[in-house]
Amino acid sequence: MTGMMIVYGDRILLELDQISAKFLLIWDLVRASLILTDQSKRSRPSQKVNHCLPSSY
Repeated sequence: MTGMMIVYGDRILLELDQISAKFLLIWDLVRASLILTDQSKRSRPSQKVNHCLPSSY
């Protein structure tokens, strides 16, 4: 019984490992795209500022 629990625990650890690896991959992609959009915002700041202002101004 304890052997089964150890095997099951190892399987859970493996699954968690794979999930965290996928999460890190997704996070790297998100961070890269955020950096890219940040750079494009800086290259044309005048267009972005107008969109941020409320319509009442």
